[in-house]
Amino acid sequence: METMEISFLGLFIILSLLCIFVMYSEHRKKRQLTRELSFDLKTELDFQTLSPSIISQLLYGRGVYTRHIISSLFNLVRKRVLVFCKDDTSETYYFSLKGAVTEASAEHEKFFIDWMLFDVGKEGVFHSDDLFYYTQNQETREAFIQQLYTWEKMMKKELEDKGYLELFPTYKRILLGLSGVMVVLGSGLFLASPFLSILYLLAGITTFIMMMTYSSMTKKGWTEYVKWERFSQQLKDATKKDIDEKEWLTTSFIYAIAFGLKNNYLKKIPIKDASKYEIRQEQLPLYFALGSGTTAVSLEGVEMVDELEALFEQILSPIASSSENDDFASETYE
Repeated sequence: METMEISFLGLFIILSLLCIFVMYSEHRKKRQLTRELSFDLKTELDFQTLSPSIISQLLYGRGVYTRHIISSLFNLVRKRVLVFCKDDTSETYYFSLKGAVTEASAEHEKFFIDWMLFDVGKEGVFHSDDLFYYTQNQETREAFIQQLYTWEKMMKKELEDKGYLELFPTYKRILLGLSGVMVVLGSGLFLASPFLSILYLLAGITTFIMMMTYSSMTKKGWTEYVKWERFSQQLKDATKKDIDEKEWLTTSFIYAIAFGLKNNYLKKIPIKDASKYEIRQEQLPLYFALGSGTTAVSLEGVEMVDELEALFEQILSPIASSSENDDFASETYE
């Protein structure tokens, strides 16, 4: 092997080791931070300030699906920003601003309310039928999809504004520079040494791909990620005893919908036909209090959520990916 090839091979090894060192250092920081974090049960303040849709974006990455819309609607009801009502005449449910006692504070929630209750709905009221009629026209259907993308971008921007995500962190800039150097050298060595050229090009492209797919979370963002990922695991591992309290039941059910864990979670929840009981209906028709002091999810509530999901899925299915299931996960932010 000629001296030049030995030199460039040595340089390749140095550049490759630098890439490995940068990625390993970043990975090691996150592992260490994860170990340092104590197990943190989420408080009501967390549930008030961080919506299920935006936390789902932090945990799973880009993409907005039916589960984000459904969980957002019910979470706004839970926070009393919206009121959930039953139209006794048509035996249908609707969401309304009338009678709400608080206002949305997050920008993505304000946008969502304007979109759902004024653009799709009418004058601050959203019936499930409104979506069907609104999207019958091709132009309004496209407008709905565009609003969906806008909502997603707003949530990502809020994550950046909160300091959870950084658009282009330092370690990514270093990796980008190293990949660029390797690609340039690989292109220049194509005639002189095809073997080294291919080696450099492959390493440069691989480094670029890893840089693009690796985490953009800050230390603050990773801290929240770990806490909410543990909460997500709680939802997966919860027993019927854990979810007997109605405060836990309402909140956890809504976040389970957002995280794609609804079907898994419903297996652990007592579901009863509410018409068979003399009950005290709570603010959502998702659960009710039994005379024994325990709680159960109403069959009516589960069917209503399923109907809403089916309705939105008809609109979103052309753009939905196969990831819309209970095991959905993305590596975009992880």
